[in-house]
Amino acid sequence: MAEAAQVFGVILPFAVVNDLGWAAPIGSGLVGLMSLPAVQIGDDLAEPFADAVHDVPVTALSRTIEVDLVEVIGAEPPSAVRPVDRVLW
Repeated sequence: MAEAAQVFGVILPFAVVNDLGWAAPIGSGLVGLMSLPAVQIGDDLAEPFADAVHDVPVTALSRTIEVDLVEVIGAEPPSAVRPVDRVLW
């Protein structure tokens, strides 16, 4: 998806040069810079379980379920998952 954003950034100045004139590089640069975060957010949302910083902490969720189930049967539960550098993996 990032390749599409790069192609968009290259083609955009040619598309707006009639409307913006000499300001086309500045205007298209601003629009291109606004589209890059949108592409990154889309990539993050496309894979919610990829084990990255902004993803769903599946390991911590499953460990919490495991701890609760082990406590129900009366055994010694494993330790909970702790955040690493303020990120819960």
